[in-house]
Amino acid sequence: MIVHSACDVSIKLLNWLMLVYISTELGNLSNATQFFLMDCLLEGPLPSELGRIRSLRSLHLQGNQKISGTIPAEFAALGSDGVLQNFNITGTSITGELPESVCKVNDNCPKNRTLDEPEPCMGLNFDCSPSKLCGCGCTCATESRGSNISHGAA
Repeated sequence: MIVHSACDVSIKLLNWLMLVYISTELGNLSNATQFFLMDCLLEGPLPSELGRIRSLRSLHLQGNQKISGTIPAEFAALGSDGVLQNFNITGTSITGELPESVCKVNDNCPKNRTLDEPEPCMGLNFDCSPSKLCGCGCTCATESRGSNISHGAA
């Protein structure tokens, strides 16, 4: 099952303001393989329920500047089980140190991959910032300077 979204998310009204967030209900789609939720003006934390989708190969969240918080512990299995090959959180406000198991997403890409595949394996991509989001080869520090380098599969 491939879930392509033009921002298919839950909508909640609060104080006459519309807030759009990633629904925890997506975690119930146990056979989902891909979520494309780029530039959808999403906000809030990543639901831990997404970590239950063991068939998930691609999770694209880039460009959602108001997605915040840290990577839930439940995401550990997604990187270490060998299935997740694309995890892009560039342009979000996710903070903290990426769990080592999430770094293994880069190891899940086939060695002889090509970019002309239907869904090419791009690995892990995030904005490296020692004071905001680090790990997976991006040195964590208490300094306020960030290198804003996107890390991806080699």
